[in-house]
Amino acid sequence: MLEIKQTDLNEIELLLNQSVKGYHFLFDHKKIAQILKTPTENIDFFNKANIQQIQELLTGLLSKKSFHQKQTYLNSLDHQKFELLVRTYFHIVDSTVMASLKNTH
Repeated sequence: MLEIKQTDLNEIELLLNQSVKGYHFLFDHKKIAQILKTPTENIDFFNKANIQQIQELLTGLLSKKSFHQKQTYLNSLDHQKFELLVRTYFHIVDSTVMASLKNTH
């Protein structure tokens, strides 16, 4: 299992806060729309075979220090890996939004 550092967690928190507000700086909006056209719930996404790869992709993204390095990393991924990362990222964003809605009264 890969270890995620606290600084990496802080970085993803920052990205998630922006994404929850609708600002997806790391991703091209057309690519997001193309990938998410098929809802993640309609495919066998979070299966055992994908979990390790998802963790490696997220760790790889989070380990990049600058915005430019993160974009270069994303651009280096083949379509399948990029889709895994995008679906995972937006699953996390969606879960974050849903959790925040449950906590507001």
